Amino acid sequence: MKNIIFLVQNMTKKVKNITSEVIFFIKKVIRKVSEVIMSIKNTFRRISGMFQKVSETIRREEKMFHFI
Repeated sequence: MKNIIFLVQNMTKKVKNITSEVIFFIKKVIRKVSEVIMSIKNTFRRISGMFQKVSETIRREEKMFHFI
């Protein structure tokens, strides 16, 4: 009987360890995914800024041509 209790306790500890490792791994994956999403977001922000500068330059050029 003691052996069964010991085995159950041992298995419970192993399950807890595995569970905590899985949770740690999932947190790590979520953190990496979050970093990738932020990187993509920043890239789109930079691209948007570039398009904005280009469109402003085009508008300035168009205004100059209207004066000519």
